[in-house]
Amino acid sequence: MRASDPRSRNSETATPANDARLDRFLLIANVLDQLFRVPGTKWRFGLDAIVGLVPFAGDLVTALLGAYGLVIAQQLGVPGSIQIRMLLNLLVDAGIGAIPLLGDIFDFAFKAHVRNARLLQGWLSQPHAARRSSIFVLAGVLTLFIASIAAVCWLAFAALRGLIHLLSGTAS
Repeated sequence: MRASDPRSRNSETATPANDARLDRFLLIANVLDQLFRVPGTKWRFGLDAIVGLVPFAGDLVTALLGAYGLVIAQQLGVPGSIQIRMLLNLLVDAGIGAIPLLGDIFDFAFKAHVRNARLLQGWLSQPHAARRSSIFVLAGVLTLFIASIAAVCWLAFAALRGLIHLLSGTAS
């Protein structure tokens, strides 16, 4: 269902601005996870799987693009529990995606961005009293997300540095 379909939206959060934000995120999620089809199959993949072929940087870029969904979730007043699930999807995707070859296969199958879009649409389709989540919850979630990405990058750099030292024969 499209975000602008009134049957799919909670009337308390259905505004033109929110519809536009959600539509943008749905487009990003589909481009990152479902843009292409493997010929002769129903298997779909997106730019996340392709950009993820660039070691570490590719997964970082797609995770940061996917973080837009967290911003939308906060703006729509999505409960912190759903925002945390969305963050975990991004962390799993970026963390495992950073592993050469295995991560690329994982990116092809996991589709964190589409999962997050479904979480948002599922929450929006359930009528309930709108609860605005605290900006502190989002700040904490984003801080944890950025710290996790920084840790993955640092570990990758340390591993590469160790490999260079090992191959050059210098001891550290």
